[in-house]
Amino acid sequence: MMFFICMFLPAIISVIVDEKITHTKKNVRDLVLMYGAYLFIITLLMNTIFFFTESDVWFYNTETFTYLFCTKYMWISLVISIILPYINKCFRQAISINVEVKKVNKEEKKEVAVKEVKNEKNKKQKNTKKSR
Repeated sequence: MMFFICMFLPAIISVIVDEKITHTKKNVRDLVLMYGAYLFIITLLMNTIFFFTESDVWFYNTETFTYLFCTKYMWISLVISIILPYINKCFRQAISINVEVKKVNKEEKKEVAVKEVKNEKNKKQKNTKKSR
């Protein structure tokens, strides 16, 4: 039981803090995606921390989550789960990506291709006239 609490609670806290910081309501799909991303990042960071600090922890199992280990894990992961949304907000403010999607019909593609072919023929004809 402690394993599941330690693994899944910090990501929930990160999602809540992120919503409070951004002051936006997200739909269920966005919340699930955000939860998964925070869960992955927090677990990755915690694995890295405990890999370098604890010599006897190689993988997660139920025997690993003793009371002492669980309290250390929860405190560190809770601090990370609160700091992570603020770091995410800084990245969102600093980096902006705009994507423009334009739907082109098949007929428009053919017209563009025909215009390009005509332009190439005209250029070739002009080049041959100039070389004469």
